[in-house]
Amino acid sequence: MRAVKIRAAMEGRKLKEVVAEALKAGLLITGSAARSSKGIRTEKDPATGLPAVVAVAQAPGSAMTAEELKRLEQDALNQEDLLRAGLSL
Repeated sequence: MRAVKIRAAMEGRKLKEVVAEALKAGLLITGSAARSSKGIRTEKDPATGLPAVVAVAQAPGSAMTAEELKRLEQDALNQEDLLRAGLSL
């Protein structure tokens, strides 16, 4: 879930849009073949049999440090809390 929140924040998209896109991509997998959708690659997880989103090599997060990713995640969480409270930045 954290990865999805980070991706949504980095792309400036709503969390539900990113989740819906990932679910749609996962549901389109037939057998063990992976389907690519807007740079998202999914594969069937051998342990669970469920679709899993695989990071692409050129993903923006791959060039970020752990501290930058943690800060981005915390910013996204703080923004969500503000929105739930009816506040905005």
